Amino acid sequence: MRSAMFGFFLFFSQQIAAQHTEIKSLLRVKCSLDSIQQYSLRLPSSYQEGRKYPVIIFLDPAARGDFPVEKYSSLADEYNLIIAGSFNSRNFEGQSSVQSFTAIFNDLIQRFSIDTQMILVAGFSGGSRAAAAIAMAYPQVTGVIACGAGFNGAENISSENLKAYAAIVGDEDMNFGELVDNSNYLEQLKINNILLTFSGGHEWPPITQLSLAFLWMTAKPGKLNILPEEFASLIWKPVNMKVNSGFLYSAWLDAKQLAKIPILEAKASLLMGQVEKDKNFIADKNDFETVLEQEQNYMNGFSLMFNQLLLQKNDARDFEKAAWLMKAGELKQMRKDKDEYKQQSSRRCYDHSTRTCMEYFFLLMGSGEYRTASTVAEVLLCFDIDNSTPNYMIARAAAGMGNKKRSEKNLKEAIKKGLILNRRIEEDSLFRHVFTNEELRKLFEKK
Repeated sequence: MRSAMFGFFLFFSQQIAAQHTEIKSLLRVKCSLDSIQQYSLRLPSSYQEGRKYPVIIFLDPAARGDFPVEKYSSLADEYNLIIAGSFNSRNFEGQSSVQSFTAIFNDLIQRFSIDTQMILVAGFSGGSRAAAAIAMAYPQVTGVIACGAGFNGAENISSENLKAYAAIVGDEDMNFGELVDNSNYLEQLKINNILLTFSGGHEWPPITQLSLAFLWMTAKPGKLNILPEEFASLIWKPVNMKVNSGFLYSAWLDAKQLAKIPILEAKASLLMGQVEKDKNFIADKNDFETVLEQEQNYMNGFSLMFNQLLLQKNDARDFEKAAWLMKAGELKQMRKDKDEYKQQSSRRCYDHSTRTCMEYFFLLMGSGEYRTASTVAEVLLCFDIDNSTPNYMIARAAAGMGNKKRSEKNLKEAIKKGLILNRRIEEDSLFRHVFTNEELRKLFEKK
């Protein structure tokens, strides 16, 4: 029976490899020992049995296993690696990430020729935190590529359970400051790490940064590969733009991290030295650090207010709107500041505030806590008053409570701001509970 099962795995592996030799497509694979666990797979086009291949297992916060695999698909051929993405791992379900990783890891080991010295876990947002936790719990993991978020349980981290950590974050990502702090913390612990940035928000990073992270993970002392000129340009262009725009310390930080990649070390060190000689460097450094400190204070203040609100679970009509409008006013002032570090920080703080509201709203709606969900949507409205989404969210929560009048009022407000009737709204069970199809259509016709 054992030999028959091995024969099946070998046959299945060869079938997948054959498909990928002909076309560079993605496959959806069910784990052989647990068919509930599924993943998207991309093999190198030149995959051959007997040759050992490194692996990256991706964890998306919304269980979109195919999204990162498709986004970074070309890396499979460029670096001869196997890419897999979980369809089960998702935010707010920590155990789902652990179960998914172990199932995918075991399945890949059984089916394919894996280099067990290069098993990487990459995650975005909550998937990033899960990836770090998995690496600390499973010694088989040789490195983490953490995108858009850091790690929990910093007190448990050591060079033994976190062998290599590559963080990637957008300069307008709400977790930018967290990952800057994490990098400094890992440096103190003497843990092998790198922090790569890109121009963008809370999202999976561009392929250039993912590729750099992999190059850093696989770099061998004394061996310098030649980078294609176009790729090198993509790396240095944003750094040089920062220097030319006066963002000296930000450029210096980028160069400091790039210097950790052997092939980039010489050029990065040269740039750092040149920037340090600029008469405005110290002032820019102080400004950068002050803005990050103020940003952290804002986010801590928001989180404290928000957690208190959740604990109180007040009626949405009774929450302290003035206090939240004042908090939103802080961001407006930051946006108007001439200091571009502060403007950038305001966008990160806005991302933090609105994303927190959105995530908790959907959690609360999913558990039927409509009153608290409505309160959270009211908070979001203070920060995003011109957008139709907060009023639409309040309308759904009110419908869940059976409050037709309040639901109708907020739907009308959302319609004024641009909400358009679509199938999702027409088929929404909460709206159908308080409105007939004709009533819904009439609301949108009155626009």
